[in-house]
Order: sequence, then structure tokens, then C-alpha cells
Amino acid sequence: MRDSGAGTHTFEQLALWIAQSVNLTGQERPDRLTGSFVTTNFFDIFTTTPWMGRLFLPGEDQPGAPHVAVLSHEAWQTRFGADPQILGRQITLNNESYSIIGVLPRGYRLPFESDVFVTAQHQTSYRRDRSTKSLLM
Repeated sequence: MRDSGAGTHTFEQLALWIAQSVNLTGQERPDRLTGSFVTTNFFDIFTTTPWMGRLFLPGEDQPGAPHVAVLSHEAWQTRFGADPQILGRQITLNNESYSIIGVLPRGYRLPFESDVFVTAQHQTSYRRDRSTKSLLM
């Protein structure tokens, strides 16, 4: 989907967002989180800055890139006990290991409330194909 904005002169940027719940395992008890699968520029469009850590870097939404995740402030507090050492911690989402790189500011809810954000290529039905219909840009 890298070329989705290549032929347009109307928008400065386009970002991809796919909402899907994810399974958090490897904790004391399994949990279901509200997940958002996004392109790396997603937070740039909403001019979001992290409360802690960092957000996605260019290229982290490409095949073979590291598995990284950004938590909502609320999920960090309620599901991870507001652990001040959360950055770099490995969590298991949908049976894949992710490194937590950031925590969003309190109350962040764009475009909808999510517990965790990961890059788009990790969504199970994601394809780098223009004909894909289940994407929101």
C-alpha cells in the first residue's frame, strides 16, 4: 500500500488503520485487547507524541521489520500495572512476540479507543495489494 498516495495531489499524507481485537497471552491470565494495526505515519497525521518512549519509525511497517507495539495510557495502567519499566518489555499478541516501544498520552482516542497499536503488516488478512477492501485510510 506504499503507493496509495503516490498519484494524488490532494492529501499530504495517507495512513492505514485496521481495527481488530488481539489476544494477549503469556501473562498471569490471557486477555483480549482492542487492537489497531496502522502504518508508521499514523500518529504523524494526528500530530501525536508519546507520553513515554517513542512511536513507530519509518520502515517498521515493512515485511521483516521488528515486531513493535505502542500501548494506550489506559492499557498501560490497567493491564500492565503502570510499570515504569514497560519500554522494551516483550508481550505476546496473537501468538507473536512484540517489544513495547511507547505509551500514548492519557485520553488518546483517535480514531477510536484502542489498547494497543502495532504495525499493519502483522494483521492476519493484510496484503500489500490495492484490491484489498477491508482497510481504512
